[in-house]
Amino acid sequence: MAVVSDGDAAGDASDDACDPTVFACEADPAPEHALPPLLRVPTAAAAMRVCSPVVAVGLLRSAFHLTDAYWAGALGPEHLSAICVNAFAVWLIQLACSVVATGVQSRVSARVGAGDDARGVADEITQGLWGALGTYLLLLAVTPLVPALYASGLGLETGTQAYALGRAHLQAMLVGSFGLAVGNVLEAAFRGLGKTSSSLKVVAVAVAAAAALDPALMFGWGAFPRCGVAGAAIGASLAALLGAGLHLVALRRACGVTLRFAPPRRREIQKMVRVGLPLASSGAVFTLVSIALGRVASGCGPHHLAAMSLGQKFEAVAFTVCEGFRFACATLVGQWRGAGEPKRAEQAAGRIMTLAAAAAAPFAVAFFFAGADPAGIIARIAGGATADPEVVAAAALYLRWNAGALLFLAVEAVAEGAFTGAGNTFPVLVIGAAGNFARVPIAHYLAFGRGWGIAGLWATVAVTQVFKALAKWWWFENRV
Repeated sequence: MAVVSDGDAAGDASDDACDPTVFACEADPAPEHALPPLLRVPTAAAAMRVCSPVVAVGLLRSAFHLTDAYWAGALGPEHLSAICVNAFAVWLIQLACSVVATGVQSRVSARVGAGDDARGVADEITQGLWGALGTYLLLLAVTPLVPALYASGLGLETGTQAYALGRAHLQAMLVGSFGLAVGNVLEAAFRGLGKTSSSLKVVAVAVAAAAALDPALMFGWGAFPRCGVAGAAIGASLAALLGAGLHLVALRRACGVTLRFAPPRRREIQKMVRVGLPLASSGAVFTLVSIALGRVASGCGPHHLAAMSLGQKFEAVAFTVCEGFRFACATLVGQWRGAGEPKRAEQAAGRIMTLAAAAAAPFAVAFFFAGADPAGIIARIAGGATADPEVVAAAALYLRWNAGALLFLAVEAVAEGAFTGAGNTFPVLVIGAAGNFARVPIAHYLAFGRGWGIAGLWATVAVTQVFKALAKWWWFENRV
């Protein structure tokens, strides 16, 4: 993919210089000069160096999604309904765009660990960008079919205004997904290099741009056309393109990595897909199962689905923190294995797992005590004096059941990162699919067959979380 021509790169000092903050440079006087800098510091410090900016990125994007919902609500209830109904489809688009990106992080981290220079890393990224282009063309090809199929799958009526608005929003997301696909690959490259702080700066600019563009396009402010809820997708797509461009600049300036044209190599792209596809598929299974569990919750009472949604909102921040440790583990395991040190990779994963569980522990304690006092923070977030007491009580029970399970959410996240760094994510799909699919019949049996009601669903979620975490960790330690 043509990103930077030889002529453009000529004269750029970063083209030939080795960045000692990323690579194991030949002139580096350190005793362990064969190791990249990230592997020369204690594992905890290295993990936090990668993890902290990733968590900040996740929180930034979560805040942005909330502002999008706010502006959609200002347009009217049909617009808000359209953007909320499309949440699952948008998540699936993001998963599709993450397939190649996951492979890029795995391969870039291995290259850095093996002592490759910026040219070798640039080659991996270029092939990843070809994969991103392929992902985009695939999404573009299915754009005319997706809205109707999506509505059919969710049982939505296609003659309503909400459907028409949702279709316009979803089609705009698909058509504009090129920046998302490319940006994901470039962000993954920064993670593999261990330079997530540089990526955070780019994402902050892109999120700010999206926050300004979305309402301008939704309402037609100034010279912008009024696009309604589709404006949210258009603004996000334009901001993603901006972010992709800034990431390219940051790669050269912050990491000394200059991309040049190279033809696509099918085998290299396939290797990336083999790493990323099982993880993305596992995420899709989890989302589908969540929808099915929502039906179980609804069957227990009309207020329990709202309680489930409220409980998941509490979990969102803890999940973002766990995701940061997942990516940090993928980077460090990938670099250690690339350096030919699988034992050190396993030790690093174990250390990061301990850190992640420790980071999740305060959330677990907070969830337990919040669940023990439904009239406190849960009631305030649910609407204060107007909160439905049954929703609040069910959400409190959800938090109590899942407080301890948060520690295992951290373990599972780190295990998935370890598999990514090892370049073998198929066990994630096997265990994840088994554990998640099992949730539906178990929850149905406990809730209705045993008469546990909503407690049966909450218990199922907690117990299967423990199973998935322990099974993934055991597999990594004993079979990889």
